Amino acid sequence: MNSPLLILRRHLGRIAFFGLLLAAGGCWITQSSEREKLMMPHVNGSWRGRVELTKVYTQHEPGVAYDALELHVERGPSLTDKYGPMDSFVGVGNAPLLARVVRGTPMLLKPTELKVGKVIEVHGTMMVAFVELPETPDTQRPIVSRMLANGKTTDEHVLLIDAEPWNW
Repeated sequence: MNSPLLILRRHLGRIAFFGLLLAAGGCWITQSSEREKLMMPHVNGSWRGRVELTKVYTQHEPGVAYDALELHVERGPSLTDKYGPMDSFVGVGNAPLLARVVRGTPMLLKPTELKVGKVIEVHGTMMVAFVELPETPDTQRPIVSRMLANGKTTDEHVLLIDAEPWNW
């Protein structure tokens, strides 16, 4: 015979599972075009281009420049193709900062991870987002951008890679 506790646990499990399905699948209820309006500008795909070095800054140390890698895109989808002109973001369309997601946070690739001047192909998501310095022993990883607006960092044109780059 089932105890009341076991019955309650079974029903709570079903309720939790239904809640998870509703939370995960709830976005299917809204129309695709409505969802798109709520999302950050982004495009998924593959890009081929030349790795170049650039400088980024933090709002805490505005005079200090850090090295970062950007991809000068030769082939691949563009944010401007999908969303139109986006002149307010440095590099939009052809020179995103190279980053990956580390523990849920967009983080720049270390400048030593790829050879500057090398042509590579990467797969991932190009978007406009904040980005942090690469992981260091210091727990404070400030948000950076290629330019400061009124002394503050801005969202950046970023390419979040989801696999190791292919060399050409």
